[in-house]
Amino acid sequence: MPVSAMVVKLAEPNEELLERLRRDERLKLGVVQRGRFVPVVLETRTLGESEAAVEELLARHGIQGVDVVSVDFSDGVDGPAEDA
Repeated sequence: MPVSAMVVKLAEPNEELLERLRRDERLKLGVVQRGRFVPVVLETRTLGESEAAVEELLARHGIQGVDVVSVDFSDGVDGPAEDA
């Protein structure tokens, strides 16, 4: 199960968007920093699902960016999403 640590950057403070993110069971949100920077832990079954989840976040209105800080897939996953 890949576990990703990320920082989600909001375009502006947005409590409604944060509440929607909190309802996503794949995400665990930390304390918002400076009104716009949200530490997030993402847990999925596969690396491909992790990549898709990041793409979903980037596509959401109100999210300006996602910085993936680290990914731990030491307990085994399905391999790379694409061949290099």
